[in-house]
Amino acid sequence: MKPNIAVFGSSALDQTLAADLTLAGYEVNLFDLPEVQNTITNIHKNGGIHLCGDPRMLISGKTGFAKINMVTTNVKNALNNVDVIFCDVPISDFETMFEAIAPYIKDNQIVNFQTYGYWSCLRLANILKHMDKKNIILTESPAPIYAARGKDGNVTSALIRRSLPLATFPANKTKEAFKVLKNIFPTYEMAKNVLEINFENINMLVHSGIAICNIGYFDRAMEMGEKVSFYSTGITLHAGILSEVQDRERLAVCQAYGVRFTSLREHIIRLYDSQGKTVQEAIMNAKLYKNRARDPANIWVKWLSLDVPFAHVPFVSLAELASVPVPIYRAIIEIFGAVLKTDFWKTGLTLDKLGLGSLTKNEMLRYVTEGET
Repeated sequence: MKPNIAVFGSSALDQTLAADLTLAGYEVNLFDLPEVQNTITNIHKNGGIHLCGDPRMLISGKTGFAKINMVTTNVKNALNNVDVIFCDVPISDFETMFEAIAPYIKDNQIVNFQTYGYWSCLRLANILKHMDKKNIILTESPAPIYAARGKDGNVTSALIRRSLPLATFPANKTKEAFKVLKNIFPTYEMAKNVLEINFENINMLVHSGIAICNIGYFDRAMEMGEKVSFYSTGITLHAGILSEVQDRERLAVCQAYGVRFTSLREHIIRLYDSQGKTVQEAIMNAKLYKNRARDPANIWVKWLSLDVPFAHVPFVSLAELASVPVPIYRAIIEIFGAVLKTDFWKTGLTLDKLGLGSLTKNEMLRYVTEGET
């Protein structure tokens, strides 16, 4: 029997999830919070979502109109009799949004985060812990399953990521979660734990090297009112080299915590069906990046304002807890803090905020495996 599914959020990704899974024969409830009900008004009015794109980039293998089982802002109704909850919500509003729906999440439900890491599992685990909810399985990957665009019930899937790692919190529930999610998305591959996934956050690995080597170029383009090709133009020789230096630091951190290390170049080749002997070549050859529309010249400000506090800060904190020096990553936090006039060490995800502040490295490894210290 196919599991019943709820999708929390109204982004292009959420809408693609709801439409594709509906066309694949699943019963899907799409919901968002009442205060942002305008984001799903058209979908509710029309009764569904128009899904376009290459059918090969969809689990259902179909495009067309998907009649959604339920489109609502009633969280209780949306989550009733649901087995899996897929989520793509703004990272900066994460706690606020999940505090609103957490009371309605039930035992034995699987929550899957369709984000780029950003420690979603541990952040929701803290909320659930305070509500004394213990039997909920949380899962995440270093990138969403789809790359999609569109709004208001008209969306296009541009890519489905292949061989996407999936981790579970706690990790001792991995086989249980994997059995369900692998049947929905055969492209998933099993990861060891949420540390491995968040050390592979694709945005953390890609954005900072390009941005830091191109700030002057982006500033000039902004002054001229021009848009930029962040990836295609931004991945210069030295931006690629900087990303590879970051990778060497990350390797030591992965080894310290006993999790798999996959290089950025390998990630780009596998997830984006690319090729290349260097990070620069792999990014330049990735069709998703080459075909991407030009971005506002200050897009890096938005992206790094999320990557640095929610990915780089906890990564450096965990590295230093394990006595692994990461001077390049630490310098990136300091540099972007200076140019964006923000103390990311204060605003970012500290180990305390992740519920890890009082733990040793070994206690932390036990926590992500068993859900208890």
